[in-house]
Amino acid sequence: MNLKPKLELSSLNVRGLNNQKKRQTIFHWLKSSHPGVTLLQETYSQERDEDLWVSDWGNKIIFSHGTRHSSGVAILLDDKYEYVVAEVKRDMNGRFLLVNIHMND
Repeated sequence: MNLKPKLELSSLNVRGLNNQKKRQTIFHWLKSSHPGVTLLQETYSQERDEDLWVSDWGNKIIFSHGTRHSSGVAILLDDKYEYVVAEVKRDMNGRFLLVNIHMND
């Protein structure tokens, strides 16, 4: 029998993740207590942060960047799901992120 995991979503306003210790603490907490897909608001991310944040998370992250001091949203994906990112739409101000994801066929 092939059981597919139930999709679990969580959402969190992080008020900035530029501090590495804070980011790693939140990522660790999310992995241990909120598995699944996590929607983050107010990340204060910029394009230059992507590789480091993905390394800290250990899985895929989809970003819509803000500035070092405001806005920014991201979606953290868990590798327990089989998914294909079909389409991503984002604004240039880091206020929204629309993602079409195909999961488990």
